[in-house]
Amino acid sequence: MSDVSVDLKNFQNRRTAYSEYSVQGIIDAIRSNTFKKALFSPCILWKSPTGENFVLAGHSRNEAFRRLREIYSTDPQIQQWCHVHNYYFETLPCLYINDVNFEDAKAIALMSNALATAEMDVERANVYRCMKDIAKNNHEIEVFGRKCEKSNRSRIRSYANLAESGLATDALYRFEL
Repeated sequence: MSDVSVDLKNFQNRRTAYSEYSVQGIIDAIRSNTFKKALFSPCILWKSPTGENFVLAGHSRNEAFRRLREIYSTDPQIQQWCHVHNYYFETLPCLYINDVNFEDAKAIALMSNALATAEMDVERANVYRCMKDIAKNNHEIEVFGRKCEKSNRSRIRSYANLAESGLATDALYRFEL
């Protein structure tokens, strides 16, 4: 896990580094012995041309495993689960992608988060801003929107026309909290 890098600016749609809800859900599942490692989706990592491993999808899973490693020595429920399952959170289940360029890695990160814990509409709007930045045409963006956004599509596409860190976007973000 020490070989995993996080680049929030390029590979995370949220305004936060991860979903606290998802992190807590994983930790609670371990504590209650309802966590099923076999059903745990691997994180998607991209091996950059410089050799760094960046999280494209799975920021919350990465954070949960980091915390579980930290609290292992003081949490008897975590220790019990680890002993029973012979798994100690030293490694993160990952799928490596190493044959794509930076722009494709960014696109994978943007699209993979559409299936994760729901992002707020203002965070989803950033996906569309980024899609324009990586030269996706309007048809590709529209097809993606129909697949991922359903009835929120027109509102989210409208939010994408606002400045990412502007007053209007910040106000909308506060309403969604």
